[in-house]
Amino acid sequence: MKDGVIQQADTPQNLYNFPCNMFVAGFIGSPQMNFLSAKLKKRDSGVFLQLAENELDITDKFEDINAADAYDGQNIKVGVRPEDFVTKNLESAQYKGKILNVKIEVSELMGNETNLYFDYDGEKIIASVPAEEADDNITEIAVKTDKIHLFDPNSTARII
Repeated sequence: MKDGVIQQADTPQNLYNFPCNMFVAGFIGSPQMNFLSAKLKKRDSGVFLQLAENELDITDKFEDINAADAYDGQNIKVGVRPEDFVTKNLESAQYKGKILNVKIEVSELMGNETNLYFDYDGEKIIASVPAEEADDNITEIAVKTDKIHLFDPNSTARII
């Protein structure tokens, strides 16, 4: 509920996995979802997000890449949960085209996981990784693009 209006009614797991808008996405989860500004680009080879100097291949997010037509060339908001960042095995084929260049500002040991804090294109981002994978010298971090959420920046509604 926001400002007396029900935003979404569903099971807790569905609210977490399929938030209807940015408010619900940011409200459910701890630490809360990160939001990044991006430009969506559709090509014959797939669908991509331009995030500052990095481009992410998000083709795996679409069953049909034609679903991206409505937002091709448009600015959107990308939601990434802290646990959907990866710091190890970045050379693996599954992370090809899914890497951001980062500079870790603070790492916070939380027991079995570590929260890594960094700034990405003016946005404060938190990545939660297994404690044994945390390192203040990390310069690259991958995004599990099959887990991201895309939002319309004006209505804040989820678009995929």
